[in-house]
Amino acid sequence: MCSSSGPDSTTALLRDILGNESKHVGLLVSERLVNLPPQFAIPVFDCLRKEINEAKKKKMPYDFAYLLLICKVYKLEKKKKKKTVETELWGNPEEEVIAEECKASFEYNVKGQASISGEWDEDDPEYTPYRRVLVLEAARLPEIIAKVKQAVQ
Repeated sequence: MCSSSGPDSTTALLRDILGNESKHVGLLVSERLVNLPPQFAIPVFDCLRKEINEAKKKKMPYDFAYLLLICKVYKLEKKKKKKTVETELWGNPEEEVIAEECKASFEYNVKGQASISGEWDEDDPEYTPYRRVLVLEAARLPEIIAKVKQAVQ
């Protein structure tokens, strides 16, 4: 997806880290129920960090160089005075804070592939669903978690 949707620099980075066996890459899955506030993600992130550290102490293969996080993002484009104004909504607001700290990212449109649930009025604007893939440096996970804590509390 990156080679068709992302910048060349991100594609090159992903090819490098995914093709290099010495750089372990972890897939960070962040799913929480829609109605739970982002504060509920904090203990999960803290627990993840602790579990990775414990596994590394036991010489288990969890010494990640990078983490990949796939985020749900929704976009709305409106034409205003000959300009296109884009509004962006994050499925999990804490991921917007994480995105500010990523090394690289790319996104792709999943319209027709992803379902959007909820009750909508006919005159509500139609947001287009995207997935944004974030490349995070695993060594920075503690400071990223601290920044998320600060932002959501």
